[in-house]
Amino acid sequence: MSAPSVSTLSVSESSVSAPAGGAVWVALKMGGRQFWRELIAGRMRVLFAAVVLAVLGVSTVAMIAERVRGALLQQAGQLLGGDLVLRADQIITPEMQAQFASAGGLSTGATNAGAVAVANTAEFPSTIRSLASDGAISFKLVEVKAASVNFPLRGAYILRGDAASSERAVGHAPGLGEVWIAERLQRELDLKTGAMLNIGAQAFKVTGVILREPDVAMDYSAIAPRVLIRVEDLAATKLEQPGARIGYRLIAAGTPAQMQALSARIKPMLSRGQRLESVRDARPELRQGLDRAEQFLGLSLLAALTLSATALALAAWRFSQQQMDTFAVLRTLGASTKTLLIMVLTQLVLLALCATIGGIVLAELTQRLVAFSLAASFATVLPASGYMPWLQGFAVALVMLLGFAAPLLIRLRHVPAVRVLSRQSQAPDISSRVLLVIGFAALLALGVLLVGDIKIASYTLIGLVLAMLLLAAGALALLALVRALRPRVPLGVALSLAGVLRRAKLNVLSITAIGLSLTALMLMTLLRTDLLDQWQLSSAPECGEVALADKVCSAPNRFLINVQDDQRSALTTALVDAQLGAVELWPMLRGRFTAVNGAPYRAPDPNDVRAKRMAEREFNLSVSTTGLPDGNSIVAGKYFDPNSTEPSLSVEEGLANTLGWKLGDVIRFDLGGVIVEAPITSLRKVQWDNFKPNFFVLLNQAAWQNLPASWIASLRVNPAQSAAFERALRPYPNVSVIDLDFVQRQVRDIVRQVSRAVELVFWFTLLSGLLVLSGAISATQHERRFDAGLMRVLGARSRQLLRFDAVEFALIGAIAGLIACGSAVAMTSVIAAKVFEFQYAPNWPLIMLGVLLSVTLVLAIGLAGTRGARASAPSLSLREAG
Repeated sequence: MSAPSVSTLSVSESSVSAPAGGAVWVALKMGGRQFWRELIAGRMRVLFAAVVLAVLGVSTVAMIAERVRGALLQQAGQLLGGDLVLRADQIITPEMQAQFASAGGLSTGATNAGAVAVANTAEFPSTIRSLASDGAISFKLVEVKAASVNFPLRGAYILRGDAASSERAVGHAPGLGEVWIAERLQRELDLKTGAMLNIGAQAFKVTGVILREPDVAMDYSAIAPRVLIRVEDLAATKLEQPGARIGYRLIAAGTPAQMQALSARIKPMLSRGQRLESVRDARPELRQGLDRAEQFLGLSLLAALTLSATALALAAWRFSQQQMDTFAVLRTLGASTKTLLIMVLTQLVLLALCATIGGIVLAELTQRLVAFSLAASFATVLPASGYMPWLQGFAVALVMLLGFAAPLLIRLRHVPAVRVLSRQSQAPDISSRVLLVIGFAALLALGVLLVGDIKIASYTLIGLVLAMLLLAAGALALLALVRALRPRVPLGVALSLAGVLRRAKLNVLSITAIGLSLTALMLMTLLRTDLLDQWQLSSAPECGEVALADKVCSAPNRFLINVQDDQRSALTTALVDAQLGAVELWPMLRGRFTAVNGAPYRAPDPNDVRAKRMAEREFNLSVSTTGLPDGNSIVAGKYFDPNSTEPSLSVEEGLANTLGWKLGDVIRFDLGGVIVEAPITSLRKVQWDNFKPNFFVLLNQAAWQNLPASWIASLRVNPAQSAAFERALRPYPNVSVIDLDFVQRQVRDIVRQVSRAVELVFWFTLLSGLLVLSGAISATQHERRFDAGLMRVLGARSRQLLRFDAVEFALIGAIAGLIACGSAVAMTSVIAAKVFEFQYAPNWPLIMLGVLLSVTLVLAIGLAGTRGARASAPSLSLREAG
């Protein structure tokens, strides 16, 4: 072959050697034409399809995750009666009310797609006077709640007219002059529908019995049964007087974005005695459930991201191999290194734009189908995902191309022109370590961007990098083993092993890529089965339709509050006699934090609103009387010595981090005029979702000094035990009962709904994984086709070629499957312990099945992909491979 003429080289070089002005435009046009030419010709289709798959997979999972998060928050909002609550111990100013109302342009009415709904309530203790059916006049301490007509904004009241009537859901407050009363109050006072009772100076007609209300489980401060009236009737009671202990609430409901904007606007306006709460702030059990739901969805997203990155890296490698001849010809025509760089970057940008559009359109259609399937599980229309997944889709395409394709394609600018004469000449290789660092940085950046949790992203991606290194090491070990065995085995087996050695580098690449895909798939399998089951077992054990076969209903669903010291023994005996079992009572003291290390407290960050609110609030403290509570674990320091006479404190680590407390700090509390001062000797991690009494601060016996305290307990009351439970508590009217069934139902719903979402994502990820496996195997088909043609020329039959390929693919599948499953189990164990905070018990039968399926999949896909090479004529195979 003759070289291009010198004149051609010089003219081309003079026009593009300094790519500025018109020369840059020429390079851009050349890059654009080259992109469309390669796409239409089919050489870029695999790379284009890989980018589309990356955008499709990640965007679909991101859209589903965002919609599921929104639905979970809306459903959890039933525990607040809305999405965002402003609490205040004084009347909320008109300016603050105007800020809430202006957020969506509405002050009343139900929520809709474009408006923020606002409601308000007021709560206070009072004594009511009632006339029972036998004519007896009764007085009773109650908690009066006055609500606007549109409350609740989320959820509904479950009412019953009388003992014989059926239940009904009501999404508004009572009518004017009407009152709804708690079921417990109806039984204690023997009130019937239509009875009259007096609240302050106003008489009300009983029109409903409250079986369940949206926000009753959010407060431990309520010490009496609830009665509900309209907020417009509050003035007529004449109970809203200066100095009255009235708590005011302003409630808003809307989309997550609207609530986030409203929260950002309101927080700087908060004054003393005011605090802003979402469902995450109100109940630790629910907050932990929602956090874990997001972590599970994030882990699904990372698995999809890994599969997409693997597919893209393989496609980019294959495309760069195909493009070497094209760029060598361009070099002979005078194209400079800068010109070729502009061409490559132009193709990457066009590829990112076109593939992003295609991937997002397909993702939008796919997630709508998935959302339709999920709607039945959520019993509601899932909220729209917003525009963020669209931007994330473009970010995925761009970052993945820059992290995985760009390093391989940019090296094409250094392809030597002599490659036109000698195909052995290659572009200078980029160090594999450099590629590993670039790829890992790209994955980590995308993982943190998409998941928003650097902890889970880091653990997962570090695990994947270690798995990749293990896979590469396993591939090299396989090659060494084959090389050692080949002289010692029969000729037929030796020929089967020869292909493994002939394609040594390609097989290392195949095992690594296939193994990474299998690791992601196995991780999703363990996530879908074992981890979700472990979450159910570690959270409140449940009954009903979502119970596991071996699960027992044992989680406490009732809290007893305000038990007095002289009632402890008799109440415990009464509960045992009612066959409700023995209960453990914990002392509860109310106190304010006043100083740390002898000085007034100053928040580490003056702008930290949460730290300021936590420092100003009253704490519920308790005393360790029987050792470390269930669901608590020591993470720093040493727990109380029962024989110690020195005061000491044990603090929940989250509270300590928020307030900047450290081991050894001396904390001072004011307990109703009694000062208690003690050092922090241990930090605890608390499992809030076990529905048992949990406390931020525990004192030892020496710090307690037997101060007067009320007592709190939790127990399980099944439906058949309700009547016995009520009879046991009847002699103790001061004891308040908090029903946690509604909260537990919400946590169970979160588990069930996230399980359903992860299951659908699993099948979508499985399809993506099969495509990646197919791509990993097809990446070596060029060389396999050439080898098959050569073997056919030498007299090999199709059956022999089939045996050769089967041995090779079985070895690849076995090594990749074993390492992938082992890596997935190790990653699952670490993630379960470090992220989800529970012990993972491997399901070994499932894991062994995963290894067998890995070998079967690789073998089946590999043999199917090489069928054409084995069946075609030798001359055709050699011509196509050449």
